[in-house]
Amino acid sequence: MWRVVEVDLKGTKTAASIVDTNGGISVRASIATPADAGAPAILDAVAGLVRGLIGGVASGAAQVEAVGIGTAGVVDASRGVIISATDSENDEWGQRTAGLTRDP
Repeated sequence: MWRVVEVDLKGTKTAASIVDTNGGISVRASIATPADAGAPAILDAVAGLVRGLIGGVASGAAQVEAVGIGTAGVVDASRGVIISATDSENDEWGQRTAGLTRDP
């Protein structure tokens, strides 16, 4: 059985969980989104949330195979760029974010 981390990135709260092949949720957590701190701080917060979830999985459990991030706004997935992000929008969006999210 494999597992994935799903992240729901919103303007005030970011939630994440580990989901298995059967749709079961083994771990979940949420944090306040540091929207006023800018894109790098938001990405750092998401990475910390994902690391915490993965660290919370019991040893010997199936490995996490992937991380998926959903967000409101406009995302150019082919370029790895968040164009705008509703409540989190500020002058820093539009930067390349793909490389920052590859290694949680």
